[in-house]
Amino acid sequence: KFFMFVPATFACLALMEVGLYHNFEKYSIQKILIQFLSFTGLMSYSIYLIHQPYLADLISFYNPNAYSIFWNNLIRAIFTYLTIYAISYFCYQFIEVKSIEFGKKLKK
Repeated sequence: KFFMFVPATFACLALMEVGLYHNFEKYSIQKILIQFLSFTGLMSYSIYLIHQPYLADLISFYNPNAYSIFWNNLIRAIFTYLTIYAISYFCYQFIEVKSIEFGKKLKK
């Protein structure tokens, strides 16, 4: 199962390299990429909390009928990442942000 996520990890690193080390004025895709990575950084704690208990269950849940093992694993990895990202987004918006706002009110 480990090798299923290796291509996704290298793809993410390649995207970060493109977004971080090239001219932002030249390509609009780089602006979108850096915004996505910045927002993912804000949500990183929610992603950290969500992925560990549910990662194995989601991988086994997404088991589409595909013709090859590679495509089957790729589809499973994509849907798993999208599901974890979506759940983490809602946790970030409705728990983390609200808790930060509540903490600021308590501080005053």
